[in-house]
Amino acid sequence: MKIFGERKIAYAIYAAIALVFLIIQAVFSIIGRDEPNNGRKTNAVEIERNVNFQKRYEGIVLRKFNDKKNHNEPTIEIRLTNGSTFYLLSYGDKTGFYEFVQKGDSIFKDDWGFTYRIKRDEYEREFIIHPDYIDKK
Repeated sequence: MKIFGERKIAYAIYAAIALVFLIIQAVFSIIGRDEPNNGRKTNAVEIERNVNFQKRYEGIVLRKFNDKKNHNEPTIEIRLTNGSTFYLLSYGDKTGFYEFVQKGDSIFKDDWGFTYRIKRDEYEREFIIHPDYIDKK
């Protein structure tokens, strides 16, 4: 009889450990969904690397480079005000936007707009990057 009582206690302990593990796993999965990027820099495959006209951007230009992982596409790396990193592709821009932008420039864009404002020192310049102004390759 004594053996059966010890087994019940052991099974109860195993079940309690499994339950605690499942609760911790559920909590961490919920916490991880708050911010899709979790403030970390992701690689080119994971991050949205598109001209997204629906979003509002405010940030600082970190660098300009030709993205080797994306067919050497001219790309601008922007650190947004929320701390995340965003990559803006030129897509054959004909407005002179990519040539004008420099490292350290502030960049602003409103929701659903096509106007990008670049602020450098006290100078501010606007560019309208409409889909019709982009070369369709």
